[in-house]
Amino acid sequence: MIKTSNRGGRREGSGRRPSDAGRVNLTVRVSPETKLKIKYLRRAGFKIGELVDESVAGLWDTCCSGIDDAPNDL
Repeated sequence: MIKTSNRGGRREGSGRRPSDAGRVNLTVRVSPETKLKIKYLRRAGFKIGELVDESVAGLWDTCCSGIDDAPNDL
């Protein structure tokens, strides 16, 4: 005899919604001084991920856009 249950499963639309579509997590190691600076930047309203994106984009345009084996669509 197979016992069926009406409990469990998932409801449509339930669960955690993605907060930042198109974003990925990245873990880095920084000095204690840098960590403290990041803490104060967050308090001031800066979004650290956006600052990292802008910094990397600027460095890429300045230093790496001429690399032969770099993807063209970055």
